[in-house]
Formats: sequence, C-alpha cells, structure tokens
Amino acid sequence: EKTLRGASPLFRCYHSPVLAMDDTFGGTQEEKDASVHFFHQPCLMMYLDPGIVQRALCPGYPDRERIAELAMRYYVEQPVYGPGYYNFFTKKGVAAFLRDGRMREFPESLVKPLLPEDRRMLIRRLCDSARCGGNVHCIDGRLIDVPEQVLIDVCFGRQILFSRSNPDTLRYLSISERGLVRSFLEYFRALPTMPGVSDSRESAEILDSLLKRER
Repeated sequence: EKTLRGASPLFRCYHSPVLAMDDTFGGTQEEKDASVHFFHQPCLMMYLDPGIVQRALCPGYPDRERIAELAMRYYVEQPVYGPGYYNFFTKKGVAAFLRDGRMREFPESLVKPLLPEDRRMLIRRLCDSARCGGNVHCIDGRLIDVPEQVLIDVCFGRQILFSRSNPDTLRYLSISERGLVRSFLEYFRALPTMPGVSDSRESAEILDSLLKRER
C-alpha cells in the first residue's frame, strides 16, 4: 500500500490536442531542457504565424479557437522550445509536404492542406534555422527507419509523447517515467553523429534543393 501511494501511472492518454498542450506546456518552463521531434515530416509549429494558423485550422473542429490560441501562445508569442530543439525528418517527408501541404501529424479534420505559399514559407524558415546552426537534421530513410505513421516527441527532458497519424482522430500517449525518458533522450542526442543523419548545414542544402524544385 505504501508503494502504491508513492506510485504514479506509467502512461496517460489524451484524446484532444487541448489536453495534450495544457499538460505538456502548462506552467512556466524555467529551463528549456532538451526536446525532440522524430517523424518523417519536420516539426513546423515554431515557424507559424497568425495568418497560417487561421488558414490551416478547419472551421468546424471542436475547440478550434482554443487550439488556435494555444498554438499562438506556445509556438509564436512565447515559444516553449529553445534553440536546443532537435528536429528530425526525412527528405521524402518534406517533399510530400511541399507537394500536397498536408501536416501528417494532425488529422485532416483539424488541419487543412496548406496553401503553396504557406508551405514554402514554413520550409524556408526551417531552412534558415538549419543555416543558423539549429538542430535540424535530415535522415536517410534507407539507413535509419523513420515511421510514417507514428510521431515521437520528447518534451523538456521529462516526457515522451507518442501520437499516430490518422485522417480522422488525434490520440496521444504520454510517458513520464524518468528512466524511459532518459533512454530516449540519450538516443536522440547521439543520433546526429550516426551515418545517414545530415548535419544542419547539409540539411539546409537538402531543404534548399527541395524548395527550388517547387518554384
């Protein structure tokens, strides 16, 4: 009984982006510990602006205005992720986004395909971040397996979020067990040194070449 009283759930499930953002980002992050995005498409949330947010969110989605408010607060006005954020993706994932504008970490019922100019703007901002030495890393999918349906986020060195790309619904699985979080974080911190992972300069060149194809 004493052990149970001192225990906490191994994982939590969220069925709403509002619940996930409130739990993950709620409160002031005094120290922006290491965070990671690992998916076949890059994380583009920190490159949003008010216009893109309003154009992208589907009008009839539940809690649309609350989601827009949180997205603006946590990614644009007071960004929760610092310069140490690791952004892993594949060339194939970027090409798919530039081609159809779909942000595949979100259901189509929540986020509409982005306009061509918005797609290019977000990738250009990602490219600029890579050029400035950000932790932006393109992965060769032939050497390292990057799932096309499952997204992995490590948040502030204290939480792992798994979500599954689905056209209709959005589900999050959150794990806060320290040993698991530390293991994932150590792996991702070492990943940029592995064969098949481009450094920030090489990643910027890859992104630039993809942008030129779309002109």
